[in-house]
Amino acid sequence: GNLWKLSRKMIQSTLAEYARDNGSTEKAIWKWSKRYLAFSKTYKTRLAQIYASRTKKRGPKFKFGQKVPSSLKEAYQIDEETNSTAWSEAIKKEIHLLKDAFQYFDIYPKNTKPPEGYQYIKLLWTFDFKFDGRKRARLVAGGHMTEKMDSEEVSSSMVSLETIRLAFLAAQAQNLQCLSGDVTSAYIQAHTSEKIYTIAGPEFGAQAGCLLIVSRALYGLQGSGKAWHSKFADDLYDLGFVPSRADPDLWIKEMDDHHEYIATFVDDVTIFSRDPYKILNALKQKYDFKNVGNPEYYNGADLTQDPHTKNWSMSAKTYIKNVCGKIENLLSITLKNYGSPMVTNDHPELDETDFLDEKGIKIYQMLIGSAQWAVTLGRYDIQYTTNTMARYGSCPKAGHLKRVIRMFGYLKHHQKFRIIFNNDPPNYEGSTFLDHDWSEQYPDIPDDLPEKAPKPFAGNAFLTIYVDASHACDLLTRRSVTGILLCVNLTPSKWYSKRQNTVETSTYGSELVAARIAIEMIIEYRYKLRMMGFRLDQPAVLYVDNEAVVKNTTLPSSSLKKKHNAIAYHKIREAVAAGIVKVAHVRSKENRADILTKA
Repeated sequence: GNLWKLSRKMIQSTLAEYARDNGSTEKAIWKWSKRYLAFSKTYKTRLAQIYASRTKKRGPKFKFGQKVPSSLKEAYQIDEETNSTAWSEAIKKEIHLLKDAFQYFDIYPKNTKPPEGYQYIKLLWTFDFKFDGRKRARLVAGGHMTEKMDSEEVSSSMVSLETIRLAFLAAQAQNLQCLSGDVTSAYIQAHTSEKIYTIAGPEFGAQAGCLLIVSRALYGLQGSGKAWHSKFADDLYDLGFVPSRADPDLWIKEMDDHHEYIATFVDDVTIFSRDPYKILNALKQKYDFKNVGNPEYYNGADLTQDPHTKNWSMSAKTYIKNVCGKIENLLSITLKNYGSPMVTNDHPELDETDFLDEKGIKIYQMLIGSAQWAVTLGRYDIQYTTNTMARYGSCPKAGHLKRVIRMFGYLKHHQKFRIIFNNDPPNYEGSTFLDHDWSEQYPDIPDDLPEKAPKPFAGNAFLTIYVDASHACDLLTRRSVTGILLCVNLTPSKWYSKRQNTVETSTYGSELVAARIAIEMIIEYRYKLRMMGFRLDQPAVLYVDNEAVVKNTTLPSSSLKKKHNAIAYHKIREAVAAGIVKVAHVRSKENRADILTKA
């Protein structure tokens, strides 16, 4: 009732502001608005507080099966309950780094007035778990309290895992060594351009209550990410590296007969070079590094190199082991062994079990988030299940939670699956490719060769793409699911599983939609590979298990009978005519994208 009354007053004050802005408050019909203008801001503030308080009460946050503290008090409380000092030690370490080791602040005595033009902010504690299970406590700035900066002043970027997989392929093709390390307290290296001050809290000990002028790029400030990114970029330019057009956070340098690469993920640096320590030593002139060595763990992924073939491989074994163990502790269960992540022909959209409570919703969302990262790390065998169950994240049922727990049972007992980075060319023996003259249908096809591509020192790359669609598999919406597996040479590099945006009335229509998405991925990857120094002398090979799609896209004389599919139809045919792709039929049982479209 109180919320409704406040909302009604909010509506009235909004109308009053409208009258004021249009100069109508003196008109007889709008005179009532004056008494609401004085309280307009009060109503807005109170309404925001109510919604914020209700959001905070939604329940605790969990990550990787462990409870994440929401405050300093709760962090100490968790330590006490678990007879541990892990969170306390993380807090002490953060204070030491900020105050003593790196001097984030200029400290002034109590009651000192802040300089003119400086904005006040609060310092907030945030808590999180790293991918290897370590606890992280961070004192961050309340950047939300400062005036909003332009997006260009705050935007920053990080190298993608897709690019990292391609970088390992490029490194193997050019006999490059790999070295990784973390820049110690990266943001401290950059100065902030924001004029900010705060007051020290009790965690600063004897200096509590002192005036603190923020001089460095403190975590939480709007421009800190950009400040660090720009600072490190300047130093990479000085070493002769330039951003690759494949990914702005993959830096490339052309040598006599090979390329060198540096991949940056905030403060994580991965160097691909024939003499990586030479580059690292140059960077050490300006930065301290930790965890230096051959990469063994990258953003949750295990990296290993075969001593004989020198091929690298990536898996999520350690991540899955840690997550599954914590899930078992959190839920007091033992994850059972299943032969597949989902029951065959299962339809969770028809589930009629009870809805979960607020705590159950939080746990469900945590499980989905953990599974999504496993997919990102290479476990595309659970991508269909993960994406299907993610649809119910805002309002899951008990049956949905049971299905997700089954998926983690499958992961626990199948941890060792990995992706091997293999540059060997694929074998297309047995595939039939048609070659026709398309000049009449598509006479003015543009060349897809990009400008300013580096020399192709990384050798020839072969693109093989498997496409599948499960027609009308969602029994409530009758939407189909697209599945795409893209391989560079013999290495799976990109996987895609998503419910289609349209309802297709036939298998042909759903397969054509899926093939069109695959064509866009092929165009993207041809550009990306060339900009990383690969050569592409031949079209990509697109495998489809629908005969009608193959004939319609490989025969110039074929015609389209379903006009609403015209865009997808011509997109694929134009790519075939341009020599970007060759389309071939594959039997359904041999279609590797099948795992991405069905339970």
